[in-house]
Amino acid sequence: MIKVSEIYFFYSMRFFTLLLALASTQLAHAQLFTATAVGSYVLRASPQVRQQGGLYLRSSDQLVVSDLAGKKTSFSPQQVSSFQIDKQRFVATAGFQLPSSFHNAYVTSAFAELLDSGQVVLLRYQTPPNTAATRGNIGYDNAAGQQVYLLRFASTPDLTPIPASWSKKSTRYQAAIRPYLASRPDLIQLLEANRLAPKQLPFIIYLLNNNLPYSTASERAAAK
Repeated sequence: MIKVSEIYFFYSMRFFTLLLALASTQLAHAQLFTATAVGSYVLRASPQVRQQGGLYLRSSDQLVVSDLAGKKTSFSPQQVSSFQIDKQRFVATAGFQLPSSFHNAYVTSAFAELLDSGQVVLLRYQTPPNTAATRGNIGYDNAAGQQVYLLRFASTPDLTPIPASWSKKSTRYQAAIRPYLASRPDLIQLLEANRLAPKQLPFIIYLLNNNLPYSTASERAAAK
């Protein structure tokens, strides 16, 4: 039997979704660079409970949540372990040094998109945009800011940052990714032939974690 509380929650969320859609339309007409999306999040204090609301990633370390009453609450990576918007999932991460092109910035804590997991975990960190025209929900708009991939083995929290802007011929890039491909001589050979670009990392790690071969057809598909 369906409980009254479940019916109330279902229609409340539908109403909340409608309000967000109307609000987004109004913001677009006002030419404001903001975007709130319906999603879910998990607090570290209650890891077994997934809560819903309007989510807005104001910066790489600040998640703003709007409830049905319109009340907004800001959360840090120390408070929220993960959240999800559509099919994108983000997790709290910490302790990594950005490369020299980012002025050697050390990121104490941040939210990063989880792209793949298995023997190797792949995250995508988005640096905050610099101009007013690109400020917005940086976790939802992948065109904003600069993207840095974060690699780590499942057995360790140590992260290896790899900017998406690096060249596939870069010695820094090849040295950074090589340890993660050690179990795949075929991928190492392609790396040395300068055929594995940083922008292909989501595809490469997917092949690695699922023990799938790299073919010419898959290379063309990944390049699109």
